Amino acid sequence: MVRISRGLWNLSMLLFLAIFLYAYSFLPDRVAISVDTEGVKDTFITKDQFFYFGIGAFVISNLLFAAMANIVQSSAIRANSFLHSEEFRDQVYSWLISFNFAMNMFFASIGAYLSFFNNSEYLPGKSYGYITYFGIAFVLIWLLLLAWLFVNRISGFKTAETEN
Repeated sequence: MVRISRGLWNLSMLLFLAIFLYAYSFLPDRVAISVDTEGVKDTFITKDQFFYFGIGAFVISNLLFAAMANIVQSSAIRANSFLHSEEFRDQVYSWLISFNFAMNMFFASIGAYLSFFNNSEYLPGKSYGYITYFGIAFVLIWLLLLAWLFVNRISGFKTAETEN
């Protein structure tokens, strides 16, 4: 599971960078990030701000979850601790590593959406709005997997307590 998680993470980093840099190359100097109630673009940032914010969010997110994963991986296993077994510790470690995958897909979907949003001559209308749902779906699925992981941990912990 750890190899799969690391593979997904590495693949998502490459995919994010490819989508983000491709989107960045076609953006205008002023990047619209919102519209008013009439559909007129009203909030703008510069192309440089878009680039540095996007790369910054990507790097900070990846470093934060990788650091947390390394802390979990190096934690000692004790019978009465939260990480009560090596198997559970590896599951939490894999989840943290693979959550980077979900976050990278989220950032890539936002970058692609803003690229399409600012280049209406290529995709007219609102045919690109669904792109953001992919990134949100990845994050929600991974959060549900975390909840499932903890529910299994708690139910397993209660079963072990009742047997003793």
